[in-house]
Amino acid sequence: MRASCVAASAGLPASVVANLVAGLVVASTASAQMAPVASRSVPIGIVSGDAQVLVAERNATPASQRAINELSEQELTADTVVWADVVDVPDAAWLRLYFKDVTLSGDAATQSGAYLRITSLLDGHTQKLNAESLKQWNNSSAYFNGDRVLVEIISAAANAPARVTIDRADAGEAPVMQGGYGPRSICGTTDDRALSSDPKNARHMPVGCTSWLINDTNKQFLLAGHCNPVSGNVFQFNVPLSTSTGATVNPSPDDQYVVDLSSKQSQNIAIGQDWCYIGVLANSNHGLTPAQKMGGGTYILASTPPAVAGQTIRITGFGTTSSPVSNTWNQAQKTHTGPYRTFSGTSLTYSVDTTGGNSGSPVEDLSTGRAIGIHTNAGCTSTAGTANSGTGINNAALQTALANPLGVCSTGRGTPVTGRLYAGTDAANNYGTVNATTGAFAKFGQFMGTLQGMAFDRDNQWIYAIDNSRRLHTISPTTGVTTLKGTVTGTTLTLNGLGYDPNTNRLYAIAQSNGQLFTINTGTLVATAIGTASGGIIGALEFNPADNTLYGINDPSSTLVSSRLVRINTTTGAVTSVSSAIINGVRDCNGLAWDQTDGKLYTIDTTTRNLIRIEPSTGAGTVVAACNGLFGTGSGMTAVQSRPPCPADFNGDGFLDFTDFDGFVAAFEAGSGAGDFNNDGFIDFTDFDAYVAAFEAGC
Repeated sequence: MRASCVAASAGLPASVVANLVAGLVVASTASAQMAPVASRSVPIGIVSGDAQVLVAERNATPASQRAINELSEQELTADTVVWADVVDVPDAAWLRLYFKDVTLSGDAATQSGAYLRITSLLDGHTQKLNAESLKQWNNSSAYFNGDRVLVEIISAAANAPARVTIDRADAGEAPVMQGGYGPRSICGTTDDRALSSDPKNARHMPVGCTSWLINDTNKQFLLAGHCNPVSGNVFQFNVPLSTSTGATVNPSPDDQYVVDLSSKQSQNIAIGQDWCYIGVLANSNHGLTPAQKMGGGTYILASTPPAVAGQTIRITGFGTTSSPVSNTWNQAQKTHTGPYRTFSGTSLTYSVDTTGGNSGSPVEDLSTGRAIGIHTNAGCTSTAGTANSGTGINNAALQTALANPLGVCSTGRGTPVTGRLYAGTDAANNYGTVNATTGAFAKFGQFMGTLQGMAFDRDNQWIYAIDNSRRLHTISPTTGVTTLKGTVTGTTLTLNGLGYDPNTNRLYAIAQSNGQLFTINTGTLVATAIGTASGGIIGALEFNPADNTLYGINDPSSTLVSSRLVRINTTTGAVTSVSSAIINGVRDCNGLAWDQTDGKLYTIDTTTRNLIRIEPSTGAGTVVAACNGLFGTGSGMTAVQSRPPCPADFNGDGFLDFTDFDGFVAAFEAGSGAGDFNNDGFIDFTDFDAYVAAFEAGC
């Protein structure tokens, strides 16, 4: 009998929840197949103190002090260790750390942000966690092999406070292998499962279940409802063989992903009513989603299980083992095939070998290559004809959840709109369009990593986009095709915002860490600083050709200040505030777009996910609507613009009038590059005469 038969209905419509409660039953003939990994909780209690400078930590443990002594002569630059210590739990097979009282100063989107670096001293596998990703991981780490883990605080700013308390650790142990643990459901007298390495399957830790990638909008996961993912649970890919004693061995943190609990929808009532639909967040080390990292493959869902007609079923998952099967196969990926037995209502049965740890595995119909259900329960014995069972993909509540995704499963879902506003990347690395009326964000393409800024080039009709590694790309707003131009040189700073001046064909960029403005030569990809760094936290940038002004959004460095619109001098880099606040309380806006249609600026508040319209002249913002995109510290915005109908339309607003003439005169008198109307490299009266002639000729 199943150990936990409760309704877990997060995110389902009220009518569905009512039906689940009303129909509560308990399975009495089969057992759920979870296999929680063997571990113990160990108190740690290591406190870093305020690690502002390397030599300031004088209360370090011997291991920490040795690290400090070795590094004390280093100059405090990017990626400098300001504190280090070793967590040592003798004889642990693996460790997972839990933190509290964490301060990681600086902006997570920039190189100035402090972060934790955690390294296994057994195999050298490393995880990086900044303020944003540590919150996503619920103040915990990935799983690390061995009994000793080095924890370091890395900071680029000597006077930026950073501290952490390592509260406790989960320490892996060898399981009791007599007969295996968890329900054994081998169909016949021998365990016929074979080792496999399907990149679509993941091990659910620490619960000991199986999850798998599906073909929904963002290639997220199905598993069993009784596996009940909670905050901080981890899905692992590329799982190695276990130790000779059966203790689990973990893959690199590059192959570990934390669940997004806000996306969870599930049901756990009885056989045929046992499922979970959930997503995970991009990896904290490389920024890719599981499908991106694993090659993009997913299981294709059938619309309904077929009638039984001699089909063969495959079950692939991370089940336990018992003698004579090797302990090293315990909770490593294995697969087996066998006959499809029954389909009734939303329940399936099949004679395919499984054990504890297989709960959640895909039930794959090999005749179609489609996933027709979720494996949930044991039932096979050595008696011929017995079967294991699962939930059919036709379960109505499951279908309702798939049609109404939440969290990271939902971001970017919808139909892209024509033109206007574009944004990217969201929590699933999507870029796409934003509806200027409804705020809806619709996936248009997927980027391999995190974008920091976007800007539209109306002459070439493409979007410039820059990522965390300063790689500059172009994106077609009509096809979504992304082309890498190369890596920007001339600075080592992360460039977090882009703006493009179509009058001078200049691409601007800004470093959010210190407010330094740059121009990027789009041919050579060399960044050149303009003036001196202005300070502030400016990560959103956009050029408005209507008033010939470069705008930015300065996010607050104090809890008492809201984000505000600023103007940036393209000659000196000087920053002038337009207003004290876009909207009081709005504090994190990482993209900015100028819409040629209405002449307004747009941004997205990443905290509330509201699309905000901004009046350029006053800096005042108005909430348009909630945006369904999940945007974080890495994101950008821009807007598509049409080419001006004639050169004399200086501000590109589609009309030729004296605002164009005044705009040219102002640029000419200021010696701005926009005043070089004939593009000969000089600003003189030949430019003035050429503009007057074009203006008089009309459009």
